[in-house]
Amino acid sequence: MIVATWVALTLLRLFDGTNILDDDQERPAMYVLDVLVNNHWLVQYDADGAVMSKPPMFAWMGVIASKFTGGLNEISLYAPGALAVLATALLVFFYGRKIGSDVAAFVGAGALLLSNPSIKMVHLARTDGLFMLLVFASAVAALEAHRGRISWFWFWFLSAFSTLTKGPVGMILVAGGFLACFFGNDSSRRTDAKRIAAGHVGGILFFLVVAGGWFLAAYHQAGTPFIDKIIGRELVGHATESARGDGIGSKMHQPPIYFLSRFAPWSLFTLLGFWCAFKQRKEGSFASFASLYFTCYFLFGLLLFSLSPHQRFDHQFPIIPAAALIAGIAIEQWAGASRREALVKWFPAVAVILLIAVKAYHVMNVTKDERRSLLLKRAAGEIPANVELQYGDSLMGLQFFRGTMQVRQTAGDIAALLRAERPAYVAIRREDTWKEIAAEAGIPTHKLAEWVPEKEDEAYLTIYSNRESFPPLTE
Repeated sequence: MIVATWVALTLLRLFDGTNILDDDQERPAMYVLDVLVNNHWLVQYDADGAVMSKPPMFAWMGVIASKFTGGLNEISLYAPGALAVLATALLVFFYGRKIGSDVAAFVGAGALLLSNPSIKMVHLARTDGLFMLLVFASAVAALEAHRGRISWFWFWFLSAFSTLTKGPVGMILVAGGFLACFFGNDSSRRTDAKRIAAGHVGGILFFLVVAGGWFLAAYHQAGTPFIDKIIGRELVGHATESARGDGIGSKMHQPPIYFLSRFAPWSLFTLLGFWCAFKQRKEGSFASFASLYFTCYFLFGLLLFSLSPHQRFDHQFPIIPAAALIAGIAIEQWAGASRREALVKWFPAVAVILLIAVKAYHVMNVTKDERRSLLLKRAAGEIPANVELQYGDSLMGLQFFRGTMQVRQTAGDIAALLRAERPAYVAIRREDTWKEIAAEAGIPTHKLAEWVPEKEDEAYLTIYSNRESFPPLTE
């Protein structure tokens, strides 16, 4: 039922239509294309010529997915996030069985799938889904290593790849889970100092070689702009000041509100689970300690995100699986032994109702970005395939649908192409951009086509040329 629910949700969202312009998904798409088209494996750039804002793990996964779909398209672009959601739900289920009952683990996995984060991530070309999986998996690995069941190497192994996805924040989140050691204990824990030391030494060495090696190689290739973007703007900048100038702790109320509202109704059961975890913290059993560990992991993460002035609910995605797991345990305890079977029996009906509601919401709430994304997709199909476009504006969405990755050119460069004898075709988003190009070109030009989005009066995309028409397909 978990897999079937994921399949239904993924297909439903995939056939909802494209929305490449939403949530700045164009740039991750450009990073994947930069690897495919330009072989930029270490450092990727977008169509504005700006260095990447996140490490390359998502781009690498997009390249791998594209090998199975005949190139980069909407399926391969969204595959990393969608598959990460499934893997996280299965991890919640299989590890949840060790903490609670099969029913509690199943309900927790179902809560994760049937929630706003998963509904978004299965159709999102961003790092969030992949980061959620890797950070939560490293939290599970750290707990098992603490218990002496596996080597600490696996925590560092997973942390290396989570760092290659979105930076080192994941390791800080996992460390928060061990606040549970101050409130409770696990009587089943086994310690072996030599094994612990060996695991840390081997794991840290692996982390330094993989994550540190990439960082040094990327800096050697891209130089100071790479440091300024990855460290200065994305890591330190977002942690200390928002785009609007808000400081640390200025919006501490927003993340709790985001969680309570956007993870509803499961968030209410998560709160109940937190209370139960602290109430049972002195039991000394693995189950009670694990529940406390994931509670501390979530609450510490929520505190970090609350202190940060850069506020988005998406930042909470790495800690949402812990909330889902705790919610599943709380729901099973609340239902009682007599209603456990009913939780499983009624799950398909609940899933169908929620999926229908999701579909109805997206049908009735087509956004401006979605209409413009659909326009770019249609335009990419209508522009002759043998036309090599020059881009006066970045138009990353159009480039994605055409499978190109070109840095937008200056007005002077495009004007020179228009004055040359060869045909030149220029894609323009903003009319002011074209006025500047036309003034510098100083020759007669032609408007070959334009596309106007639904419910808008002005063209969103226009093609200009020094020729009167597009070339025939045979040319």
